[in-house]
Amino acid sequence: MIHNPLPYEIERVVMLPLYYAGLSDSALIREREANLKPYALDRQQRAFVPLKIPANGRTWLIVEH
Repeated sequence: MIHNPLPYEIERVVMLPLYYAGLSDSALIREREANLKPYALDRQQRAFVPLKIPANGRTWLIVEH
């Protein structure tokens, strides 16, 4: 879960370390209840997910494989 306490929407790229998730090449990630999207993992098994977080709001990510 990611929280935005600011009074305006922000755009960020969130790094998800997935080394201990047992994933090595790719991960399926969804934001809230959206459709799954494939993300390539780098050599350190990290996914970089771009997000728009609403003002004074929150969002969350679900990782599947």
